Amino acid sequence: MGIISLLIRQFIYTSLVLLPCLLCVNSTDSPSPPSPSPDFNLTFGDQKLSVVYPIIQRFRNTITADPFKITKTWVGTDICNKYKGFFCDTPPDNSSAKALVAIDFNGFQLAAPTLDGFIDQLPDLAIFHAPTTFLALFH
Repeated sequence: MGIISLLIRQFIYTSLVLLPCLLCVNSTDSPSPPSPSPDFNLTFGDQKLSVVYPIIQRFRNTITADPFKITKTWVGTDICNKYKGFFCDTPPDNSSAKALVAIDFNGFQLAAPTLDGFIDQLPDLAIFHAPTTFLALFH
C-alpha cells in the first residue's frame, strides 16, 4: 500500500509541475517570449538561447540548496554544452535553430521556493524532469 501511495504522490507532483507548461503551450493568449538578454557583450550560438539565458540566471539566483554545486556550471553563454541539466536540440518549427528543449534536474538535489517565472517562460521546453524531493518544496 505504501508503494502505491508513493507512486500516486509522485504522479500528482509531476502533474502539478507539467500542467502549467501544457497550459502555456495550448493557450491562444500566451504571452510572447521574453526579450533577449540586455547584456550586449554576450554572444550566443542562436537567438533562442539569448532569450532563455536571463530566465536561467534569474532562476539560478532563487536556488536555496545546491549540494553538488551544479549551478556553478550555469555561467557563460554555452548553455547547450556547459550547463549541467540543460539540453538543446533543433525545435520542430525551425531546423536551422538551436533551442533549449529539455531540463533534467534528477539527482541534483536542488531546492528553490518556486518554479514560477522559470519553466513557464522557456518557449521551446518540451521536457522537465525533477525528482519528488525537489517538488516537495512546492506543496
